[in-house]
Amino acid sequence: MANKTDTAMVRYGIAVVSIAAAIWARMLLDPVLGDHYPFATIFFGILITA
Repeated sequence: MANKTDTAMVRYGIAVVSIAAAIWARMLLDPVLGDHYPFATIFFGILITA
C-alpha cells in the first residue's frame, strides 16, 4: 500500500503536468484565439486537477 507521501507526490505531479499541458495548448491556440479568452485552457487544466 502506498504511503501518504507517494500519493501526495502523484497528485502534485498530475497538477503540474495538467497545467503545463494547458499552457502548451494555449500557446498552440494563440494564433487562432489571439487576445480573446486568455485563461480558457488554464480553466480546463484546473478542472482536471480538481
